[in-house]
Amino acid sequence: MDVYTTAVKRFHAFGISGAKSKEEVTRRLAEMVHPDGSPKVAPQKAYLKEQIEMRVLGLGWTQFATAWSSGKDAHVGTVAHLQKLLEEILIYEISQRRLQRIPAEAAPPEMKARTMKELGTATCDAQELAAQSLFCVEEVRLAAVAEQARRDEALEDDPVEREQPPDGPPLDASLVGTRLEVCWKYFSTETNEPLLIWSPGEVIKVADGTSDKASAKCKSILPAGMVLLKWAEDPDRNEKETQSWKVLLPQKFNKQVLYGWRYDPRDVPRVAPLRQPEARAREAGRR
Repeated sequence: MDVYTTAVKRFHAFGISGAKSKEEVTRRLAEMVHPDGSPKVAPQKAYLKEQIEMRVLGLGWTQFATAWSSGKDAHVGTVAHLQKLLEEILIYEISQRRLQRIPAEAAPPEMKARTMKELGTATCDAQELAAQSLFCVEEVRLAAVAEQARRDEALEDDPVEREQPPDGPPLDASLVGTRLEVCWKYFSTETNEPLLIWSPGEVIKVADGTSDKASAKCKSILPAGMVLLKWAEDPDRNEKETQSWKVLLPQKFNKQVLYGWRYDPRDVPRVAPLRQPEARAREAGRR
């Protein structure tokens, strides 16, 4: 059950943030560096592992499964190893996309093994077993949906985080009017313990670096990219509607950290859903 639930999550992530090319992978890795130019190895590995799992677990391409480390081979699990493997997967993915063979849904474990060519004519017993197997697959699918809903309700997973695009929007005037969430530190009203809460706000203005000030009395100009947010009234915390300038760092987009930020679920950019093979074939026939 956990395996299939993870496969569904990886398949969903593939549709939103799956890398489309070798160049995109290279660009994303190049962004994960320290100020001195040295690579941030852990984030690079995490990115490559996630991209590989989108295909191996999400799409069911188990022929590309790999170990993440090896005591016998130090190369296994390195950035170079994972990047090369991902590039090989992308070559295969491009060919499958041309043939319109990209899976339309996550493959349950039982379905992954049903790829062998059938020899001879199936007996009645074999057909009955196959029917039972398909029924079990549907049961697994429904159970996985229910399990994901339970995790979301128990706050074990964050459905809003899953819906976010891989990169944050540009911090310029195009962001005005967009609703965002910012991760703040609050204190529990019951235990007074600190906790992080996502608070919704609307972008009123983005500083251009030439004229915006924090207030009329301030003399210094705000740096470009600072965001003026309007916070709605919160009766539960006895807070009135306010506005404030905030620094939103691109590297904290969709991160569960203090001052992390992301799209409000009402304004998340939606990607076109993966179409069923039959629908793609019908569309191709009309052209």
